Amino acid sequence: MPLVGFSTYAGAWFTGDQLKVVDILIALGFFSQMRDPIVYGLPLAIEKLSELRLAWQRIDRLIQLMIKEGERTLYTSDNNHDQRKGAITMRNSSFSWNGHDDCLSSLNIDIEPGKFVGITGVVGSGKSSLFAAILGEMIQTQGEVNINDSSFSYAAQSPWIFSDTLRANILFEKPYDEQRYTSVLHACCLDFDVTTLGLRGDLTIIGENGVNLSGGQKMRVSLARALYADADIYLLDDPLAALDRIVGKRIYDQCIGPNSLLKNKTRLLITHQTHLLNDIHQMIILTHGRIGSQDHCTY
Repeated sequence: MPLVGFSTYAGAWFTGDQLKVVDILIALGFFSQMRDPIVYGLPLAIEKLSELRLAWQRIDRLIQLMIKEGERTLYTSDNNHDQRKGAITMRNSSFSWNGHDDCLSSLNIDIEPGKFVGITGVVGSGKSSLFAAILGEMIQTQGEVNINDSSFSYAAQSPWIFSDTLRANILFEKPYDEQRYTSVLHACCLDFDVTTLGLRGDLTIIGENGVNLSGGQKMRVSLARALYADADIYLLDDPLAALDRIVGKRIYDQCIGPNSLLKNKTRLLITHQTHLLNDIHQMIILTHGRIGSQDHCTY
C-alpha cells in the first residue's frame, strides 16, 4: 500500500496536478480501506483458488479415465449362498485401460477369505494394474470376475494426503472409534509422531499432499487410513517401500503379518522385499501382464 500511495502522489506531481490537503486525506482514507482486503483477503483467496485448482485436477483425472460403467462391471454371483466375503475369483480375465489394448491378459486367480497373498514381479509387470482391475477401475474385456460383494480398503503406492488434520486423514469420514483408532496408530508406529506434532497432536493440520510430513510418515498415514477402514479385503501396494528396514519389519508384524491387526482379513500385498513373503498363503508372480507363476503355500 505505501508503494501505491507513493505512485499516486508521484503521478499527480509529474502531471502537474496540484495536491490539496483534502485530496491527500481522502486518498489516505481510501488506501486505508483497501489495505485490509488486500493484505488479509488476497492471500486467503489465493490459497482457496490453489485448493480449487488441485481439486479440479483430481476431478478432471477421474473424468478422463473414460471408463464406461457397463464395461467395467464385475460379475458377481446372484446367489447369496455362493458368496464368500473376502474371496476373489478370476476366470480367464483380461483388462484394458482404453478398451482395446489389454494390459492384463488371461488371469486365473482363486483367493480364499482370510488368506495372505503376496504379489511380486519386475517393474511394469502389471502389479498395480491388477489392483486397479480388482477395484473395477479398468475395463474388463474378457472373462469373469467374482468379488463376492466384498468391501475393499486400498493403500496406494503413492500416498495421498489431503489438507486437514492427521486424524481426519486417517478416519476418512469414518466414525471415530477411540479404541480402534489408538490401535491403528500404534500398529503404524504413528503414536510417537503424534507427540512430535505439538500441543494439538493428531488434530494438527497437515498441508496439501502432506507438505509437513516426511515420505515415511505419509506412507504410514496412508496405511493407517487403510487399516482403520473395516473392510473384507485389503489391497496393499508396496506400503513399506519408503520405510527403513527396522520400522518396516515392526509395521509388517503389527499391521500385515500373521499376528497383526489384519490376521483374519484377506490381504493382498505387492512388494519387492522377498523377506516379507515368508508368511504368505499364496504367491502370484506377474510377467508382462500375465501370471507367470502361482503357488499355494502351507504353514
